[in-house]
Amino acid sequence: MVGSFDASKLSCQAVSFWVQVPACGALVVLRLTDSGGQTFQKSMIAEEEGDWVNYKTTVAAFDLHWGGANDGVFHGGISGISLLADASALSDSTAQGSVLFDLVECYTSSAELYPTISFDPFATSSGSRIAKRNPRQVLGVNIHFVEPNTAALTMVHDAGIGVVRMDLIWSNVERQKGVYDFSGYDHLVQALVTLGMKALFIVDYGNSLYYDGPGDFDGDFGPASDTYQSAYARFAAAAAAHFDQDNLIALELWNEPNIVNFWWPHSAYNYSNMAYKALVAIKDANPDMPVMLGGTAGVDFNFIDAVLSEHNFGGLDIVSVHPYRQNNPETYLPSATCAEHVVKSHLGDNVPVVSGEWGYSTYWFGEPTNSEALHQQALYCLREMLFCLYTGRELAVWYDIINDATDNKQEANFGLLIKAGDGTLSPKPSYIALKTWWDLLGIQNATNPDCSYYAVATTATHVRCLLFKCPDTTLAAVWETRDGAAQTVDLRVKHQPAFYDMYGDPYAGVDCATDGVCTLTLHEDSGPVFIVVASPALRTGTCALLLCVALALLTLL
Repeated sequence: MVGSFDASKLSCQAVSFWVQVPACGALVVLRLTDSGGQTFQKSMIAEEEGDWVNYKTTVAAFDLHWGGANDGVFHGGISGISLLADASALSDSTAQGSVLFDLVECYTSSAELYPTISFDPFATSSGSRIAKRNPRQVLGVNIHFVEPNTAALTMVHDAGIGVVRMDLIWSNVERQKGVYDFSGYDHLVQALVTLGMKALFIVDYGNSLYYDGPGDFDGDFGPASDTYQSAYARFAAAAAAHFDQDNLIALELWNEPNIVNFWWPHSAYNYSNMAYKALVAIKDANPDMPVMLGGTAGVDFNFIDAVLSEHNFGGLDIVSVHPYRQNNPETYLPSATCAEHVVKSHLGDNVPVVSGEWGYSTYWFGEPTNSEALHQQALYCLREMLFCLYTGRELAVWYDIINDATDNKQEANFGLLIKAGDGTLSPKPSYIALKTWWDLLGIQNATNPDCSYYAVATTATHVRCLLFKCPDTTLAAVWETRDGAAQTVDLRVKHQPAFYDMYGDPYAGVDCATDGVCTLTLHEDSGPVFIVVASPALRTGTCALLLCVALALLTLL
């Protein structure tokens, strides 16, 4: 570490520093320049206002590099260290104060910064329990069909999914002014109820019956006039009166109204007016129907703040964000925390911020059907769902259920399943990973499927441990979050547990030779490790066999 000696003689491979910010959302930027003039930059969102927070990073994990050799390799010693703060994304634009930095330390290796850690994966403490519920109540998936695809719905149900999100398309339901036909959606709801699942309906997009310009009808043109907005509110109220609230998670007011793709021209003011009218109309028609603010593209807490500032949204039940990203799911936490600060400032403590739509396209990771891209999607899918449970999300919706039939390679490769020309469905590795976890929990057919789940302290923020205590099974999911990194962990265990990888094979990277301690090597690119006590019968290799079949089918397709 850097002491009283000359830092220019030190080869710096990892950095630790402390930050205190006056408001959530401050962008903290670290820059290191090597002896050859190459500068490395790492940006982090500070989420804990008023508290000192420790940040750690390795040179290999920096976001950008430029100048000098410009090869991403740190050469020689340090010729400069800079710490910057950017207030442009603050959740409170009126916040005043200083960003303080302290104890900047440089390490010669990542191993020095991240030594072996030790914890008990089955230990719980006061305040560590996140919830007691059936995890199925939290996990959801997007679909793009109204007529039920029973085979697909059954498959995701069997992998732990309990919520289905689908557009309740205004122009399809109201084809004549004041006449609403929900019959198609009734069939979908009945299919979900039969499986023990619930619907999340997005009350969305325009209706040419009420369109008042500009120009020709555009369903993505955000209703701006009082007439158009009032018609939307009547439609939302009709849906609230028609559907049984016990079969729905909520009615969501539009989809991604913060971007021009779905609300043109961009206007938080117009959206707020429409959403408020719809909220009042829904609660008048059915006070018990939950209402969700339209999920924002990204975690746009500034847009949410602007919307909630226009009206008193008392009675709103849920706020939704869509935290899409192409890097690891855990980077969602800082912006989610900022969104929670914003919502709390307007609506108090009892309105949750949920992950209402979020997925990873295999197209982002190379050739969409190759094994590496499919594995990367599976790894992020499982970690996304586990991390949403770990952080106490009350809803986490994966996008989407089946690869879409489209020429857009990005859009075509988000699915958990793939459909062949004859309609046959094949599981992708992302589906297999979710089902492995769900099967290990052993609650698919349990009389009491409720599990208590806990965030277990690991002494290292980059290692997460989520503990499930279910009626017949105790399972800890442990994973490394740093891209491409490995971490050695000494697990203190009283009984010999079983270790599985994310596809259900016995995990090879563990040594339990020492009595009471199992040394586990976590590899970020291998995914979460499941540590199981009193596991339900899971035939060794069963999940791995399913994965091989899935990959073979995908290769043939």
